[in-house]
Amino acid sequence: MKFRFANRPAFILPALIVAFASLAIACGSDGPGGEPTSTATGTPTPTPAVNPPTPTPSVSQQQQELDDARKRWEAHGIDSYVFVQRWSGFFISAPIRVTVMNGSISEIVNLNTGDMEVPDGRTRAMTVEQLFDWIEGGIQDEDKLLLEASYDDEFGFPTEAVSDRLLGATDTTLSVQITDFSEDPDDVRLKLMSELEIARNKWLAGEVIDYSFDLTRSCFCSYEGRPVHVTVVDGEVTEMTDPISGERLFEFDSGPPITIDQLFSEIERAIAAPRSTVEVEYERDLGWPFSAFIDWDSELADDVVSYRISNLRQDHETIDIEKLRRELADARERWALELQWGLGGVESYEFDFKWVCFCPRPAGQWVHVIVEDGQITSTTDAETGEPVEALGGLEYMTLPEMFNWIEEQLDRSPDHAKFEYGVVYGVPT
Repeated sequence: MKFRFANRPAFILPALIVAFASLAIACGSDGPGGEPTSTATGTPTPTPAVNPPTPTPSVSQQQQELDDARKRWEAHGIDSYVFVQRWSGFFISAPIRVTVMNGSISEIVNLNTGDMEVPDGRTRAMTVEQLFDWIEGGIQDEDKLLLEASYDDEFGFPTEAVSDRLLGATDTTLSVQITDFSEDPDDVRLKLMSELEIARNKWLAGEVIDYSFDLTRSCFCSYEGRPVHVTVVDGEVTEMTDPISGERLFEFDSGPPITIDQLFSEIERAIAAPRSTVEVEYERDLGWPFSAFIDWDSELADDVVSYRISNLRQDHETIDIEKLRRELADARERWALELQWGLGGVESYEFDFKWVCFCPRPAGQWVHVIVEDGQITSTTDAETGEPVEALGGLEYMTLPEMFNWIEEQLDRSPDHAKFEYGVVYGVPT
């Protein structure tokens, strides 16, 4: 839920990103530069003068390749684009999706966490022009050797570059790879791939290999719309049962039952399909896809499939209901304090709200809710501004009503539940 107060200036909490890198510098010399050394007989021998090194053919070739690549890039006149940068070397760096608008970086997204990073010089994100300059610095700087660089054949942007500040030293190599370049900063497929990578990285970081979940698949196939309870042990499906009767199921006509990892692969394949339409929603913490819609070819019929995953539980996972009740009480108290001191007792605010469930729209639709003096006065589509009416049981709630709804869910002793609240005001998010 996206929350803000009505009639209160919007504010942004700045993100501070600090990177620490340790550079190991190796140095050595046979003797102080310019000082005479001695022969075996003790006779001083002047050190011969050393002329500055002249560019080698390889350096000249590197410069020529760079110049040619720059010309190809400039010939296309591209100043707005999006791509993925993967830096590696003497520091650990997450892959980032970089969006450039009118020649300047407008957005940086960490593809491990999904967090936005600030394009303020504290990150290693670069535009194509800045990458060209960085490569040229590696070619011309005597202390920084450019080992290799490659460029896109059509557009000329760098696809990979590796430099070493000091040959023979450890941890001084720095490299960058550029992938998923698009001239369209709003490229839908690239954003879908980035969202997939973020979710998959969260899932892998959680190291979940023993789990179970309910899967509902809608398609032109057997088990159409029928929930299936899937058990996964050590990454492999060991059992499929009817979640209501417990009856064991032995067939699933599209091949082996789908684990979360297999579903990630299916989504990736669908995004890459040239005429596909893909819509996916991922769980916030572990990243598993709880809803996926795939139309493999918009020009064909009978090739649409959707997946719904619910009740995913890790092995031996249990719910601490009392802990959830304490968290609810703390959140209610924070909201009561804000209502008393921050809002002066006037319960007026607005927020964006979305139901996610096995139900008709407006489930899955962001709805903008306005509350005035404790009563909902407006519910509109958050994107179009069109009025939205509640459908069968999916009423919109004020914050006190939301707290009451959460309490009702806890009273039902659910098998799985998760509630999150804002740190400052206690608002359910």
